[in-house]
Amino acid sequence: IRCIGLPGNPVASLVCSQLFLKPLLARLGGRNHRQDIRPARLGAAMPANDLRQDYVRAVVREDDGALVATPFGIQDSSMLRMLADANGLIVRAPFAPAAAAGEACSVLMLR
Repeated sequence: IRCIGLPGNPVASLVCSQLFLKPLLARLGGRNHRQDIRPARLGAAMPANDLRQDYVRAVVREDDGALVATPFGIQDSSMLRMLADANGLIVRAPFAPAAAAGEACSVLMLR
């Protein structure tokens, strides 16, 4: 028997499902799966990142043909409404420096 465990935290479960479960289920079904990661510009400044790769909930919209990803100001895991409203996750590399609004970023699309 094979088993997949997900974190109890709802936000962590969503991120892990996107990163690991979705590709696994696609492969088990005989399909290839590619993450929908797109280039975008930040809609708001972001602080420097710590030692972990982070996936920051954001609203992604199109502006003059380019994607703009605006992170939610509060990323607390108890903020489930923001999880429901997010349509993308900004991918922040470990030790990424602070980034100003308008700088380039990568976004994992959720929808």
